[in-house]
Amino acid sequence: MLATAFLASCVETPAEVAVTGVRLSDTEIELLEGQTHNLTATVLPEDATNKGVTWTSAVPNVATVSDDGTVIAMAMGASTITVTTVDGGFRADCAVIVKMRVIPVESISLNYDKIGIEEGSGVYLSATVLPTNATNKNVIWSASPENVISVDNIGKVTGLIPGEGDVTATTEDGGFTATCHIIVNAVTVNAESVTLDRETLELTEGETAVLTATVLPENTTDKTVQWRTIDEAVAMVDQEGKVTAVGAGKTLIVASCGGIEAACEVTVKKVEVTGLTIEPASVTLAEGKTFQLSATVSPANADQTVEWVSYDTNVAKVDANGLVTAVKEGTTKIFARSQAFTDVSASCEITVIKDPTLRGISINPSELTLTVGQAQTLQVVYTPEYATNKKVSWSTDNADVASVSAEGEVTAKEEGVAIVTATSDEGGLTASCKVMVGKTTGTRVYCYINNYLTSKKILYLNGTPDPLSGAFEVIINDASYSFAYLIGMRADGHDLYTLEWYQSSISSGNPLFLCKNRKPLYRLDEYFKDPDNVHGMAARDGKVAFTYYSTSGENNYLIIVDPDGTVTKSDIPGDYKNMYDMPCAFSPSGDLYIAPDFKDPFGDRHLGVYKYGTDKEWSYYDLPKHEYPGQIDISDEGDVYVFTLYQDDDYYAVLYKNGEEYSVTDQYNKYVNIDLSIAGGHIYTVALDEDEKKATERCDGNLLRTVNIDSGLHSMHATTSGDVYLATGKRIYKNDAVLFTVPGEIHYISYFCVVE
Repeated sequence: MLATAFLASCVETPAEVAVTGVRLSDTEIELLEGQTHNLTATVLPEDATNKGVTWTSAVPNVATVSDDGTVIAMAMGASTITVTTVDGGFRADCAVIVKMRVIPVESISLNYDKIGIEEGSGVYLSATVLPTNATNKNVIWSASPENVISVDNIGKVTGLIPGEGDVTATTEDGGFTATCHIIVNAVTVNAESVTLDRETLELTEGETAVLTATVLPENTTDKTVQWRTIDEAVAMVDQEGKVTAVGAGKTLIVASCGGIEAACEVTVKKVEVTGLTIEPASVTLAEGKTFQLSATVSPANADQTVEWVSYDTNVAKVDANGLVTAVKEGTTKIFARSQAFTDVSASCEITVIKDPTLRGISINPSELTLTVGQAQTLQVVYTPEYATNKKVSWSTDNADVASVSAEGEVTAKEEGVAIVTATSDEGGLTASCKVMVGKTTGTRVYCYINNYLTSKKILYLNGTPDPLSGAFEVIINDASYSFAYLIGMRADGHDLYTLEWYQSSISSGNPLFLCKNRKPLYRLDEYFKDPDNVHGMAARDGKVAFTYYSTSGENNYLIIVDPDGTVTKSDIPGDYKNMYDMPCAFSPSGDLYIAPDFKDPFGDRHLGVYKYGTDKEWSYYDLPKHEYPGQIDISDEGDVYVFTLYQDDDYYAVLYKNGEEYSVTDQYNKYVNIDLSIAGGHIYTVALDEDEKKATERCDGNLLRTVNIDSGLHSMHATTSGDVYLATGKRIYKNDAVLFTVPGEIHYISYFCVVE
């Protein structure tokens, strides 16, 4: 124990060594902006216990120092870096001088390489010195030649006189240069007025004249004059002011400079026609032959256009080009006159002689509808009628359907279609008649329906699909078209006229035909943009009419097709946008009557009658009571009947004759469906009470019968034999019994017609 205590008392704790001073590795340094330098601090004595130090900068924005003595030059200036010992606070300093870093210029450029200015005006040039941090970015501006341009010390260039020169920018550092080429233009003087040496000018076709333009003021910078004509068909003008007369009329020749204009009114007269001759002066032609006449107008530079006319078109005709066609034996004159000077004319005497040579034949009728066992003799029409040889032979392409005798009598054998042909002994000319044989006898009842289930549109004949639907195939431009659907139909005596749409699966532009007895007769699609807008149809004595509602609502049309295929189209007068139903009918004289109903600008309903006469003039009269649409028909005596409704608490069915109230037939407590038909000299009317499904039929105002029907009334037709037919949704009634029912679920009967 004593030995251990003695040893412990002999171990001594080392004594701390105090700091006596500090020194730096540098006492003065010079740096460039951005440079760094490491200072080293030595604490004395070397065995000092605590060698910790702190660093500070007197001016940190000039130079900073880190904890390890790294000095960073921040900006030009002077600072002192001080190190201080933690133990004892001994200090050492280093003076730091920071000098600016010089960045040399490398290039210079200007904002323009070339620019034009007017004399007295200026433009600022700007110089771009690179690099952007170059130390000295000062430039020196100079201009040459100094009498043309000047430049100040900030790059403003001034044009002194018209000419060209250069402005140069030179850097103080490095002497780099950039140049802009300056074009000094004279000040622009605009035109203030333009005058012509003539305000008016008269020329004859083909003549020329020169107009002179004067531009003021005299010192106008650009005195170029542009010439133009308002109407090139009257006069032309070139850019030298030379005017050439083209055609009769008036126009303006306009000269313009700098937006200022002047005009000369030019009147061009036709070259006066002094004479006209026709070659030859006389011609003898056989009937049916043609001859080309020529007309010469004097002088040669006059308008050579002539108008041709025949004094007697029954003897000879002439077309617009002077081609004469001999019609029948006789004499006449063909006249030609100057279109420009109608008092100048000449004539050629035409003598037409008979030519008994057979030139053509046709068969009347061209198509024939028979029932099995019926016979009818066909008639041959000869051209000319006085042809010497009128012998023909007859043949049929289907003797099982229809045979033909040597006299042209056709006998129907069985249902089908046959072509009967007549061939002339002279010339081998041919004409044919299509014979359609059906099993049905008596009255033909047609109804056209839209089958709701199948979407098929079918024309029924006496209760079964009409076998002639699709029987006629139309060939147009090698494309085959067949019946698609019906747009309207009307009976005309023993004939049925229909408006039918044909279509093809391989081409567009499906044609629309007026058909006679289901055979395409005349193509009419150019007259109907939307055939579904046909509102009314009438037929009488081979003439067919349609009332048509324009899709745009801007106008309604009347379209009439004459038996020879001539089509007349006329706007229907009145308030087109508010016009609704437009039923129509022909009178025996050929006038067409339309009974449209429409609203006037006050919203009141009108029902009236339009007449479109054979003179192509329109007339109109209102009916006294006009609340609802009406039906129209015309008797063989020419009396116009309109059947309609008017409301006075209850509804009354009213018949008008020639615009005057003829009879009030029935009274109803609600709106009813009505129709009108005239046949055999009698006036038939029908009115349907839809609640009770009862149709009241009257003849000449007297009650005929009451018929119970299945649904809404479509239309009525009466025959000369006194039978009355009614069409409903899917049934046809004859008198008071169902004639037939169209099979399947029917959307509606679109059209209905009876042909005796």
